[in-house]
Amino acid sequence: MARPVIVIAGKDPTLIDGGSESYLRAYGRAAVSVGYEPHHFCVSDRTDVETTEYGIVHRTRSPFRPIRGLMVAAHQQFVVDCVDRFVRESAEPRLIHSFGPWSGVGVATSRRLRKRGIESVTLATVYGTYRHEALGKLRGLGPERPLLLRLQHWWELFWICATVDRNERRGFTQSQRVLENASDD
Repeated sequence: MARPVIVIAGKDPTLIDGGSESYLRAYGRAAVSVGYEPHHFCVSDRTDVETTEYGIVHRTRSPFRPIRGLMVAAHQQFVVDCVDRFVRESAEPRLIHSFGPWSGVGVATSRRLRKRGIESVTLATVYGTYRHEALGKLRGLGPERPLLLRLQHWWELFWICATVDRNERRGFTQSQRVLENASDD
């Protein structure tokens, strides 16, 4: 019998062929190959469950947009509630693996389960911080770019500092294990 692992994916791994979604699919295939049953939890425009070759995708509807790590503070409760419904009354210990800016959601999920007497181990895989990514985008915008585009990126940076940083910090400092996924560059 496959051992379940709760994957806090945040974004739907079935939608895009690049970036974190592609990484989550590869992660899921690897987990399946060594006897795990990954359950990817993500926000979406709908609520449903889909079985894939890289695990089971649990989508939960969030009214907030965009569906990006930028809005993790707004989406968190929907993901935590979705995991809570999945676990139901099972008292078996859980492995919770979260990724990037969604790492604080993994910690929040673990807290919710602990209140119900369910133990869990939290892992966080980090690439860098969401703020670092936003600063890189800003540096890449030259003065020839439209003013509205530059203002949008500045607004996103402000929002990241106000909301995403806190969530990432909680995930990076309160997960039992933090795995760094970085290049040698």
